[in-house]
Amino acid sequence: TRLRLDVLVPGLNDQLEARFPFDSTLLTESVLRLSSALAPLRTTILWDSSGTAAMAQAFYEKEYGGSLCPHVTFSTLSRQRSMRDSLNTYDDAGEDHAQVYIIVRPKSVRGDQVLLTIEKAISRAPEAIWVLVNPLLEDSIDAYTFGIRETDRRRDVLGEFQQVYSYRGLYKIARPALIPSERGALLKRWMQPWKVFKLDRDGYALLREFEDKPGRSELSGLSW
Repeated sequence: TRLRLDVLVPGLNDQLEARFPFDSTLLTESVLRLSSALAPLRTTILWDSSGTAAMAQAFYEKEYGGSLCPHVTFSTLSRQRSMRDSLNTYDDAGEDHAQVYIIVRPKSVRGDQVLLTIEKAISRAPEAIWVLVNPLLEDSIDAYTFGIRETDRRRDVLGEFQQVYSYRGLYKIARPALIPSERGALLKRWMQPWKVFKLDRDGYALLREFEDKPGRSELSGLSW
């Protein structure tokens, strides 16, 4: 099972980072709450580095006054070059594999296509539930020249992750100051259509529903 969650509120939305800096604490707490809800399933959270994992553990101990829940462990998804196929995720013994793996904010950079590492990880534990949280992978697929077949294959791999939840604030940019102001939100829940909400004085009002995720042109064409 492959699942995907996107929570793009201010502080977790890269497009708003100039006004709302990235908030690692907010992301950490969101992921920890998700892992707690998965009990008693054995859950491994895969952070982007050992430093991030250590900070997340310190945050948990400070906020909750104890060690991690017994069903939760931390590890890292190697960010080395994928051609080396380096993976720091599992013991060799299959019985030690978790039932759920949460990959936190995976992001590809030049020379390090993390999507290939994710593919390798899944092949090591194909029966587990794999969850991407706030992945930053789509742009990297289009940013590099892989050839048509490889580009399509990577896009298909990412498309195999079912969107179980997505929230993204929708903004208009005031010029010339380029200050974003919220005008609504795009929401997706499991087994429900994509919903666009408009923000007015009375709060959020449903504007339109889409069966498939609406693109920028479809959102711009709505009656805001």
